[in-house]
Amino acid sequence: MGLSRAFRKTRGPVLVLLAGVMLLLLSEGLVRLVDGGSHASVPTVALPHSVFRLPVDLDIEVALPGAEPARYRTDAGGARISPEAQSEPDSEILLVVGDSQALGWGIPHAETFGARAADRLMAGEAAARLLAGPSTDPERALYSLRGYIRDVRPTVGTALFTINLGNDLEEMFLGRREPRLRRWQSLYETLKLNSHLFDRATILLRGFESEDGYLPGINTALLALSPAERVLLARGVVDIVRAAREESAAERFIVVLIPNDYQYDTREFDKYRAQYDDPTLFETLQSNIPVMAAQMNTIHDYLRKSLRDEGMRVVDLLEHTDRLAPGRRLFDRYYHHISTEGHRILADAVIEAGGRNGDE
Repeated sequence: MGLSRAFRKTRGPVLVLLAGVMLLLLSEGLVRLVDGGSHASVPTVALPHSVFRLPVDLDIEVALPGAEPARYRTDAGGARISPEAQSEPDSEILLVVGDSQALGWGIPHAETFGARAADRLMAGEAAARLLAGPSTDPERALYSLRGYIRDVRPTVGTALFTINLGNDLEEMFLGRREPRLRRWQSLYETLKLNSHLFDRATILLRGFESEDGYLPGINTALLALSPAERVLLARGVVDIVRAAREESAAERFIVVLIPNDYQYDTREFDKYRAQYDDPTLFETLQSNIPVMAAQMNTIHDYLRKSLRDEGMRVVDLLEHTDRLAPGRRLFDRYYHHISTEGHRILADAVIEAGGRNGDE
């Protein structure tokens, strides 16, 4: 009698719980059906020193907005690798270090500048390992490189260290402190990787979050610094690249310099119009883009000259824009990422720089 009474008391909450679980499972299945098996975002894990990279031994398909599905597969150190590559390298590799530009945002591994360069400079595309992730500035990239060399112990034939003027110095200036991680970070990362419903929900919620001072397409913090402060930050980047060259122990070390999109063409800023709720604010910023581009070009030129004065080989995308095929875009039509054509141009320039002193 007592057991029956207890069951009646808990039956309602249990049924509600079961109904909730069934609804979640049904919703998960429907979202997976709509996604066609592809994830809506590239999963990352948070490591010490504010490093964000892809999970180790990952193998998923990702379809980013406006892009075709692309396979993201990683090795034992979290570097993106080709579908044919072994998880642990057994021969010399071409290691690309950087952020989402180096990773290949929404494009197949084979179309990234790292894989294209490896196809000519190394044993083939499978030699390319892209140690990269979003929100990765040069300082964080150096920490990531150190961890990868320590854990994977690869033989690096060629290392490409990427500097993205689109947001690298901005993130380096703002990211000196450890980010405030979620209380249940590991659970969050697990759900983000394994649940399409949770992945979609976090993307939706992020759209409602407001970031104080964030202006799409603008290097807000960097351009607020004085010229002397910007030079000081650029000097820090040169020091980091020098350390990365030593850490990689690569036979070839090449710095890849990628400009902000409006440095290449001030009209690139037009694509961010839809991301501004205030048309007047957008038009005010748009009228100042030529001045901002000139300020960014000053930093860009300083970095290129300083790195070359250090004896480093530098591939600067701005020096090769004449190779752009007619009718093609250098940057994505919606975001600041370089296009597949931009990757092709960079790869050709890297191949030339890599063979400048003869291929070993």
